Amino acid sequence: MWVVNYRSDMKIRDLVKEIIHASEKAAHLARAVCSEQSLFKLLVEEKTGEEKNKRFVHDFKTLADVLVQETINHDLTRKFPSLVDNIHGEENNTFTNTLGESVTIEIKKTVEETAKLLNKVLNGNFEAATLLAKVIHQDVAFDISLDQPELDTGIPDGTIGLWIDPIDSTSQYIRCLPSVQHETGLYTQGLQSVLVLIGVYSLSSGHPVIGVINQPFTDRDSAADSWTGTHWWGVSYDEVHANSIPSSLSNTDEHHLVISANESPSLCDDLSSEYVTVKASGGGYKLLCVIQNLVSVFLLSKPSCYKWDTCSPHAILLSLGGGVLDLHRALDIMNENRGLTIDGLCATLKRDAQLKYNHPDLVNHHPGQKWCNSGGLLAYRNIGTAVRLLQRLARA
Repeated sequence: MWVVNYRSDMKIRDLVKEIIHASEKAAHLARAVCSEQSLFKLLVEEKTGEEKNKRFVHDFKTLADVLVQETINHDLTRKFPSLVDNIHGEENNTFTNTLGESVTIEIKKTVEETAKLLNKVLNGNFEAATLLAKVIHQDVAFDISLDQPELDTGIPDGTIGLWIDPIDSTSQYIRCLPSVQHETGLYTQGLQSVLVLIGVYSLSSGHPVIGVINQPFTDRDSAADSWTGTHWWGVSYDEVHANSIPSSLSNTDEHHLVISANESPSLCDDLSSEYVTVKASGGGYKLLCVIQNLVSVFLLSKPSCYKWDTCSPHAILLSLGGGVLDLHRALDIMNENRGLTIDGLCATLKRDAQLKYNHPDLVNHHPGQKWCNSGGLLAYRNIGTAVRLLQRLARA
C-alpha cells in the first residue's frame, strides 16, 4: 500500500525528474519488447473503425504502445495525483487478442496481478506475460542532477495537463528497418527515429511548458546486439527557460530542411531550387532534428501530425528561443501584415501562431483526426529563418 502526500503545488524540478524517470522506464520497456522477436510479433494489432486515422494505409497499435503509456500514466499520477484527469495519450488502453476478447490494460499493484491481466492479451502465453509484467514493475535505476536554481519554481496543482506519445514512429519500431544516416547527421529511417514523448501544457493557455524526449535506440552495440538510449528535456514556464540541450551544438545551414516522406511533391519541387530537403520518419524525430540543430526547420504542410507528437518537443524549442507555428495561420499572418517590418512579423508570429494543446483543432471531424495539428506546422530554432521560409512560401 502506498501513501500520497498532497501538496498545493509542484516544483518544476520534481516534475521534470519524475517525467524523465517515467520516460526512461518506458524506454527500457520498449527495448525489452523489441529484443524478443518471438514476443514482438505477437504485439501488433491494426487500428480499425473510428480509431483508425488517415495518415497511413496501415496504422498500427502495439501492446508495447499501450503498456508504455499506461506505465507513464501509473507512475506520474502516483507521484502527482492532481494529474489523474489531465493525462492524455495517443492510444486508448483497450487491446483485443486474437480470440476477439477485449482487455482493458492497466498496471496492477503486483507483478502477478499485471501478468494475469496481460496473459489474456497474449492468449495464454504466461511466460511472455510474466516477462512484460516484471519489466513494467521493475524500478529503473536512474540518477539525474538538475542544478538550475530556477527549477525550484512551483506550478500550482490542477493547472497543467500532459500529452504522451508512448512510441512515436511506430512503423519504424514494428519494421525494425536498418538505420540510414544522411550527411546532415539525421537518420532517414531506423530505430533512431523511435521516441517516447511526454509534454506538459497549461490547461488555461494551451502553451507547452515542459518537454521530455527519450530516444530508446540511440546507439547500438553490435557485439552484444543491444541498444542504449538518451534523453533531452526543456522548460518554458513564465520566466523559467532551462534545458539540457548542449550549447556546443553548431548552427546548421538555414537552407537545410526536414520534411515528411509523404510531403507534397509540388512543394518539394518548389523548394528544391533554394533548400536542401531531407525526408525522415517520425513527427517527433523530425522536431528533435531541429532541436539538435541538424536542420534549420521542419516543414509540414499536411494535417498528419498530432498534439501528442508536438507538445514535448515544442516546449524544448520554446526553451531555446524557438517554437512550432501553425503553418496555415502563419501564412495568413504573413498575407495580412505585408507592411510590417521583419521584427514586427517575428513578434506577431511568435505571439499568435504557436500551436496550442488544450483544445482540438477540428470539431466534428473524423474521431481519429480530432487532435491533429490541422494547419500543418513549421518548427524552428531561429524565428528569422522561419520568416524567410514563410516569405518564400507566400510568394509561391
